[in-house]
Amino acid sequence: MKQTYGVNQEIQATVAGVEHRTLVTIPQGSIISMIGPVGEGPELEVLWDGQTVRMFACDLTARATAITAKKPKATAASGGNTNPTPPKSEGNAATARDAPVKVRRFTASGREL
Repeated sequence: MKQTYGVNQEIQATVAGVEHRTLVTIPQGSIISMIGPVGEGPELEVLWDGQTVRMFACDLTARATAITAKKPKATAASGGNTNPTPPKSEGNAATARDAPVKVRRFTASGREL
């Protein structure tokens, strides 16, 4: 099962290309899913916005919070409600998810494309 995280601060990551890597910024409010570590190094592969990106593990722990999915507990009295009510949206979380994402891309020399 993949662990899902909510990004609290912008995180720099790279998208692995065929010939080179492209630097991207994962904006605050994004949702990312852990794929796993990259070899023996300090990097992790995560799924963000439909693409696989690599970031440092220390950035993930410092700038993101794990999202835990709570399973409803079935009790004998409730008969195991199979149609639970959906969670209520909190604040403007829905509008932050719907906002367009600006991805900043950089060349190998550090210039923004």
